[in-house]
Amino acid sequence: MKKILSTLALVLFSLSTTAQETIGLQLTTSPEINKDGSITFRYYAPNAKDVQL
Repeated sequence: MKKILSTLALVLFSLSTTAQETIGLQLTTSPEINKDGSITFRYYAPNAKDVQL
C-alpha cells in the first residue's frame, strides 16, 4: 500500500511539473522510468539553489 501511495505521489508531482518542460524550451522526457524500476525526474530550474523531493 505504501509503495502504491508513493508511486501515485510521484505521478501527481510529475503532472504538476509538465509546465516546467515547456518553459525551459528543452524537450525532455519526465518522468523517465528506468530499467531497474527507479524513476528519474527532470526539472528545469536554472536559478534553483536547492531541489528537494
